[in-house]
Amino acid sequence: MRALITVLLSAAVTLLASCSSDNKKADTLALDDPLNCSVASLNAWVDFNMRDYYYFADQVPVVNLADYDSPEKLIKDLRVLPNDRFSYVTTIQSNNDFFEAGVTYDLGFRWKRGSENEPRVSIIYPGGPFDLAGINRGDIILTFNGKAWDDLDNPEYFEALGTEDNPGVTTWVFQDAITNQEKTVNLQEARYDLKTVFHHQTFSTPAIDGNIGYMYLSSFIENTEAELNTVFTEFKDNNVQELILDLRYNGGGRTRIARMLASLIAGPDTDDELLIEYRYNGKYDPNFVRRNFSNEPNALNLKRVIVLTTGSTASSSEIVINSLKPYVDVVTIGSRTVGKPYISFSEEKCDRSMNAIYAEGFNANGVSVLGGIEASCGATDNPVQDYPVSDIVNNTDEVDSMIGAAIDYLNTGACEVPVTIAASLRSTPGGPTAGLGTGPALGDGF
Repeated sequence: MRALITVLLSAAVTLLASCSSDNKKADTLALDDPLNCSVASLNAWVDFNMRDYYYFADQVPVVNLADYDSPEKLIKDLRVLPNDRFSYVTTIQSNNDFFEAGVTYDLGFRWKRGSENEPRVSIIYPGGPFDLAGINRGDIILTFNGKAWDDLDNPEYFEALGTEDNPGVTTWVFQDAITNQEKTVNLQEARYDLKTVFHHQTFSTPAIDGNIGYMYLSSFIENTEAELNTVFTEFKDNNVQELILDLRYNGGGRTRIARMLASLIAGPDTDDELLIEYRYNGKYDPNFVRRNFSNEPNALNLKRVIVLTTGSTASSSEIVINSLKPYVDVVTIGSRTVGKPYISFSEEKCDRSMNAIYAEGFNANGVSVLGGIEASCGATDNPVQDYPVSDIVNNTDEVDSMIGAAIDYLNTGACEVPVTIAASLRSTPGGPTAGLGTGPALGDGF
């Protein structure tokens, strides 16, 4: 790992590009044979690195490695709380499928509690099983395999889903958000291509010169680069002068893509200006790396951006917000973000990918997002409401409440709802309780 950090922190850091090539160097620092894929060897590998390059290495607790039957379980107990809820171990295939290939295997949904504590579908991933089955955002989940949703536990849920090699067919009963009628659907997890820009459109209001762009972005993966170029080309061609950026459920991803998005928003005025500075744990010299804004041909050169946030907005999403603040008027509407200022990279051994945080990011003003980014204006995510309708301005009663709050702000320059300290309920990925959901949660990497 020391060899890896030396590479990252040397002059060659100007690339910081390929996690996969760096990962191959990690095995040279294994405490035993790098080809030894036993649980004991994998646990020793995780334990060593958590005490070496991990950002909180000097605070890692001492545990009996023999008590752990997998590195996935071990790393959870080695993480230093409360700051690190994010370091994890997964399979190389799962990591690469999600971040590099843009493919996932799951049911393609998230859920959250509604105003009366009912479990409602909050996200439908395009092309996933929920989407293909006609389930809608806002539908209430009534039962799963004949059992009330709130009575389920994780082991029962995941056992019923089965595995990719042996998937199970599960029976769901929903209450339709629009008709209130019950509908029964049989579902099975599947592999599908991820689309990260769920929706985008351009519209106008009398109060704004030029057009307003809206974009919902779900994550930052390699596929996102082409999607962003397409959308921002369209925005530029349509004279977009204001942007509503919807990051309410965006848990992060590639920091390279976050840099691209921030540069597309800010434009030439920030070319080569400091985007973010990463600070390490002090064991390696030098102990920081600086990244600058990039020159993006489709950049909008905006002076202001409206960002929709919730308690599920994290990591690379927070990089975009925090890095723009020294240069652009950033108005956040919703509620406080997660507060994940850390980055990780994928280190590989055998079939496992270890993703431990190893640096904290600070913007050009020296500000970290630790503790979360408080919203400028309060707004509540209402899963009963869908995302924008075609006539977004004249049908405000049908428009999602957070987007409506953003439009109100653009029209009046004032917050309709004051900010409250209480965070909104987070959208829960996948099953009955929080988990990894669609792809590795809150993952990062250059």
